[in-house]
Amino acid sequence: MNTFHQFVDPTTCLGSTYCNFVSPTSHNLAVSKGNMLQIFEIVELELQDGDDDEGDDEINQVLGESESFLGDALMTNLIQELRYKLQLIGEYRLNGQIINIDKFRSNENESLDYLIVSTKLAKLSVIKWDSQLHAISTVSLHYYDTALDALTVEKLGKTSVQHRTDPNSLCTCLRLNELFTFLPFYKEYLEEEELKDDAEEAKDIKKRKKLFTESFILNASSLHPDIKNIVDYQFLHSYRDPTMAILYAPETMTWAGHLPKAKDTLKVIVLSLDLENKKASTIMELTNLPFDVDYIYPLESPTNGFLLVGSNEIIHVNSLGSMRGIYTNEYFTDISNLKLKDQSSLGLMLENSRVGLVKEDQVLIITESSDFYQLNFEKIGGNSTITGLQKVELSNYKGITVNHPIMITSVPSLDLFFVCCQGGDSLLIRISSKSGVLLQETKEQNGSSKETKDDDDWLYDEEDQKSHKSSLVNSQFKKMDSILNCGPLVDFTLGRVSIEQKIMGLPNPNYNEDVLVAACGVGPNSCACVYSPTIKPIVKSTLKFSNVDKVWTLTNKSGFTRYLITTDFTNFKTEVFQVNKNYKNLYSKDFNNKQYTLQFGTITTDSENRIVQVTPYKVTVFTFKFQEVVALEYDFEINSTFIYGNYIVVIMKSGELDILEFKGDKLEKLDLPALLNYLIFTNGWICESSLLNHIGSGAVKRDSEGTPVGGTENSKSEILFWLVTADNRLLVFQKDHKEKVFEFTDIHKFPELLTLNPMDVNYEADVDPIIKQIMFTKLGNSSSSKDYLVALTFGGEVLIYETFFDPIERTYKLMKINEMCQFPIVGAPDNSYAHATKIERYLISVSNFQGYKAVLVTGASAFVILKEYNSIPRMLQFTKRSSLYFAEYNTDKCPNGVISIDETKACRICQLDSSYTYSNRLPIAKYKIGDKTINKISYHSLSNTYIISTLEEGPYNPVDEDGEPLPGLRDDRKLKSTSLKGTVHLVSPANWTIIDTVELEDNEYVTSIEVIELKVSETIATKTVVLIGTARCRNEDLATHGSWKIYEVIDIVPEPGRPEAKNRLKMITSETARGPVLSICNVSGRFAIVQGQRMLVRTLQKDDNVAPVAFTDTSIYSKEVKTFKNLVLIGDSFQSVSLYGFDATPYRMLHFGKDEQNVELRAADFLVHDGNLHILVADEDSVFHLLQYDPYDGNSMKGLKLLRRSLLRSNALTTKMISVARARSLFSMVSTLNHEDDLGYEIIGSNIDGSFYKVMPVNEYQYRRLYSIQNYLYDKELHWLGLNPKSNAIGGLTELMPSIKRLFIELNMFHRFIGFNNDRKKQIMQKLGKNSYAEVYKDIISLQ
Repeated sequence: MNTFHQFVDPTTCLGSTYCNFVSPTSHNLAVSKGNMLQIFEIVELELQDGDDDEGDDEINQVLGESESFLGDALMTNLIQELRYKLQLIGEYRLNGQIINIDKFRSNENESLDYLIVSTKLAKLSVIKWDSQLHAISTVSLHYYDTALDALTVEKLGKTSVQHRTDPNSLCTCLRLNELFTFLPFYKEYLEEEELKDDAEEAKDIKKRKKLFTESFILNASSLHPDIKNIVDYQFLHSYRDPTMAILYAPETMTWAGHLPKAKDTLKVIVLSLDLENKKASTIMELTNLPFDVDYIYPLESPTNGFLLVGSNEIIHVNSLGSMRGIYTNEYFTDISNLKLKDQSSLGLMLENSRVGLVKEDQVLIITESSDFYQLNFEKIGGNSTITGLQKVELSNYKGITVNHPIMITSVPSLDLFFVCCQGGDSLLIRISSKSGVLLQETKEQNGSSKETKDDDDWLYDEEDQKSHKSSLVNSQFKKMDSILNCGPLVDFTLGRVSIEQKIMGLPNPNYNEDVLVAACGVGPNSCACVYSPTIKPIVKSTLKFSNVDKVWTLTNKSGFTRYLITTDFTNFKTEVFQVNKNYKNLYSKDFNNKQYTLQFGTITTDSENRIVQVTPYKVTVFTFKFQEVVALEYDFEINSTFIYGNYIVVIMKSGELDILEFKGDKLEKLDLPALLNYLIFTNGWICESSLLNHIGSGAVKRDSEGTPVGGTENSKSEILFWLVTADNRLLVFQKDHKEKVFEFTDIHKFPELLTLNPMDVNYEADVDPIIKQIMFTKLGNSSSSKDYLVALTFGGEVLIYETFFDPIERTYKLMKINEMCQFPIVGAPDNSYAHATKIERYLISVSNFQGYKAVLVTGASAFVILKEYNSIPRMLQFTKRSSLYFAEYNTDKCPNGVISIDETKACRICQLDSSYTYSNRLPIAKYKIGDKTINKISYHSLSNTYIISTLEEGPYNPVDEDGEPLPGLRDDRKLKSTSLKGTVHLVSPANWTIIDTVELEDNEYVTSIEVIELKVSETIATKTVVLIGTARCRNEDLATHGSWKIYEVIDIVPEPGRPEAKNRLKMITSETARGPVLSICNVSGRFAIVQGQRMLVRTLQKDDNVAPVAFTDTSIYSKEVKTFKNLVLIGDSFQSVSLYGFDATPYRMLHFGKDEQNVELRAADFLVHDGNLHILVADEDSVFHLLQYDPYDGNSMKGLKLLRRSLLRSNALTTKMISVARARSLFSMVSTLNHEDDLGYEIIGSNIDGSFYKVMPVNEYQYRRLYSIQNYLYDKELHWLGLNPKSNAIGGLTELMPSIKRLFIELNMFHRFIGFNNDRKKQIMQKLGKNSYAEVYKDIISLQ
């Protein structure tokens, strides 16, 4: 059977809400990304030098346009101080697809917001923040799928559910078609029942607070008789009772072609709900509304009322039911008889635009093409009325592009708003006046002056209203932060970007590495997105040594690297090289280079840095010119050491410990706690931390009602010493320890939560050492970082804990976050994963790696642990090569870099590539290819170029086949219709520039691009060609035509100054016929093209002409054609897949089998393993279908029927699949294991939200082991939001397959299993066999 593994997380923000979720004073943003929930905190930063790439230009622009009595320097500082960032608090992968997130205030805690999250299949989860676990906590679950399924004919999976919440926190509501499901919130105290037979306790019963009353379902007709064909509904503000506005068509829906018979068919009714009696009373009804109204947008006080937003108009309805509006283009008068204000001169189409109340009464409209408009209102008699739409000048939001916005979320207290964007990155934007003075400050000043006015002064203060209503037009919009978005991802290809065999004289560490290159984004935000399996560093310099085991660098007082030091354990040698003297050897009479070194470091003093060298029997302190200052010799051999500040930890091989302090040019031994006597130590660490400022006593302080009272954090840091013992204890103590030592209880089991407690003197030793190294360090950047505990086991496992402060217990805790961060499993217990210990693994802390505070992991596969500001820590592989050791390196030529040495003793001095983003599970880089939308992409391996097609929207010329104008046209329209025109580019990945371009005809665009190796007929030669399929679409009265074109990428002499421009496209042949080209593929050295409703197989002849050799008729819209050897899969958008065979002797197409169900297909491909032929199909409902061609199964009717073997709901829309051999180990660690059996093929697939997944076959033994553990996780574990993973995977799919006996293995769930403590994992696997513990680790490693 097969496993499903999503190895790149979704990137598109589909919804957000602003709330006080973590604490009453925190500014939180809850963001949904399909099946992932992220909690951010908006924090204000003071920028450090170099932190803001765009800030200087924007500041200069502001200063240039304003006159201020402040100096430029002072004004710059003022603007720079006001910088906000999104800091990620938590990230949660859900077993369901999020529909909506709303907030509400419960009577359980009136100072905090709770979140109510609706997921697909009509489920509601209420969550809150648990400060004691530093994570979300599920308060209640509400499943309505069973009840709604019984009341509807159409299945839940085929319908869309809308979720809305009353802004006054009175109720929440789910709508399915015309069924409303209400969940009322309880707003009073409810006394508990008296305890039985206990009068004493009955007197002291405390009140508890009830959150909800009973849910109920109402048909729309019970709210009002004529409600049907509902378009949208919203709860309104400023009403005491829950009040709902419903947009619907009481008679019939209409469309543009039906307007002469049915116009203005929509209606809005506003209902006041009586939840107790399940009734509603009508407040207002608005009839004869335009058919193109898309949604309702409720407005808060002081504007009140709501907006009706259509494609051509905006209508405001105030609290009295008065309706005023404007229309924004000349088409409105054709579609509606409603009388609105004429602003057709704007020529504005409002389709896919979004409205946001970004200030108290300032409404911003962002159009599909990223234009900003302000909606103006005026107050008449205390009620607001819409007056017009005003465009915001482009200069006011220069550099901000948010095309195809999804939602605008306002943060009014900070003058911020967040835009969820589908066509590009989601942005956090700040509003300020052009002079640099905050709108919030201006508002406060205005507020203080208005306090002296009378209550009815608004009736006469017209000038104040006029100046106030134009504030957005006169404001400056500045991007504060962004969240990476690689969607909509419409196509991808496997390619290469680094093909140089050598860099700086050494082998390229990323040579011929396969990457994913995807077409993502829309319009100006469109780009080629590169997903790399490893970090691709920029190599600045190289060195080569004959035999080196470790390297160190030493920096001077200015922070620049001055010495490079190497040591050779085999030849007992240590060498010092002077970096600023071209790596010349340094010789000193005080320095003994005929001994290997365990550790080098520096100690900071007032005059200069002092150098510390630790050899097997000696600790020596030198001046920065290697003149000996002081030395301390040992009788026993030193095993490990660590240097930090003025302190040195020295651990002998006997397990004895010394901690030295350098003071006054002397080394003094610190007095150690007596509790450390007779312990055997293996590793040590020193850091500055506030961890011991709060040691939990177990007591919780409560108020008079019994509610826990939180405390404040004391963040003052001090020097802490960390020690690892041979019996797997982690001890912590201070310099002024007062004989107190603390330890992390049961750390050898690596539990989910670690707490610091006084040392247990009665601890029973675990004789098998597990912990090799620990590191308590900061991860982040110069602006923000957090404390993390990173642990390395002897089996090569890397575990990470995040430190957080528990305000209830007033102590620090450490939470295991390997599952949240989705760290790859790089080791296994009992040394069962040989690759992890092939080269000794170390943890090395780096304080500045291109601005990151990171941890580097050595080994046969090296890794980097780093953290972007708006992401969780990520563990990414560092190149394809091994690494023996790392060291920091900082010079003018390579600032803030590292030096690494591999097993061939090659040394590379390198930096992180800043063009990549490291916030996802793979490094991702986005490269712009012009300013048009990329829709297709393919890789040409012989020339190392990419063939990319783009779309450009332009005016449509309505002519017929003879070039004559179409009858019935009106030429007086200012706003013309548009059509798409395609362009084909040849792009070099050297610098991602266009080196050749092919323009297509008007109305013609590319539908498919494939690079194919064709056999030349009647010869043994082959030719690699680029095959392009196009479609020429005009209107419904003209037939669609399509073309296929064959190009060859040829070599040319590069242009001067452009060495990458060494290729161009040369056309070989082409053909145009009726019907669009839907898909292209390679069939046994020929090419097959689906055009219209027929597939033709053609062969290339010697004279570069082509000849058809076989054909078959296809179904309605066969957009997917894939091949495996001589088998052909044809996928139809409405009728699933059919399987054919191609025979060349004689030429013919043989029909083998077909799926009996009419699945709405999105993508499909072959999945072959162990002699079994499977087909994976992804449909429009985000469901995977696993089909098998098995003519020997009696149910298949000799193979005519493809058998459905399994189903899986993926919660994302697939856009493309590619089948590749597993032996290639693409984005996989399978090559690090020895596999003798055939691994078969796997499928790499992309989703529209920017995520990627793999579907991989496994053998029967692997499947049984993993299936047993998955069942345990399904049944016994609590999951985020209380969602059932099994119900999410196969729930509601009985119509497709009544009984699913062999489920997909969901590999992402096994990160939860690996995160269990060791005892629990062994307990789960004890029934799986003798060696199951190690085998399961190997299974997971081979599949990740």
